[in-house]
Amino acid sequence: MLILKKIFNLTIMTVITVSGLFSFSSCKDQNKNNEEAYNFYLKGKEAYQNQDLDHAARLFSEAADKNSNLLNAKVMLAKIYYHKTDFSNALSVLNEILKNDEDHINSLYWKSRILIVDSGNNAETAKKNESEAIKSLNRVLELDSYHIPARLLLALIYEKNKLYKEAIFEYKSALNEQEVLVNARANLSILYNRLGLKEKSKKEMEIAIRIADSAKIENRNLLTLKEEIK
Repeated sequence: MLILKKIFNLTIMTVITVSGLFSFSSCKDQNKNNEEAYNFYLKGKEAYQNQDLDHAARLFSEAADKNSNLLNAKVMLAKIYYHKTDFSNALSVLNEILKNDEDHINSLYWKSRILIVDSGNNAETAKKNESEAIKSLNRVLELDSYHIPARLLLALIYEKNKLYKEAIFEYKSALNEQEVLVNARANLSILYNRLGLKEKSKKEMEIAIRIADSAKIENRNLLTLKEEIK
């Protein structure tokens, strides 16, 4: 009986050890895939910025295949389809993302952009698409009230449909965010200055001052900071 108990315990230990090895190996493989996926994504971004869309699309597809949770790679792929006016495939990619994450902000925004231009000459389809786009854009703003592109697109849709009161509200809300942009530019300028990047620092501060002037935002602190950078 004692011998049988020892054999049983040894068997259990062996199973646990083998299971642990498989788990470690699987985790290691997944980490490798995630790293490769991110590298493909970065290369895809570079190709996209160089307007090599076909190459970028292949890289983003590779990234998504390696790591299905790298949703930004899928969004970039959808954007490429959009720029190629392949709206059907663009929507297919975005809907796949939203099926798993209904509040994915970038997907909601780009889906709205596509819906607005993908109605053709069909008035009924255009109306349906605009209604869905408005719903998606409002959801974007519920999740991120600072999403200026979403506000501007929403304002344009309202304006097109002669909903002028709603359009004015969205335009004014977008303008209110300019103060946030001014502060972001100023803080970036200060950081560049600390890092010894004088030219970049001056450029960001000048942009911040221009935005402040156009939006009639108090700029005395910005002018003082600009003098300190010199």
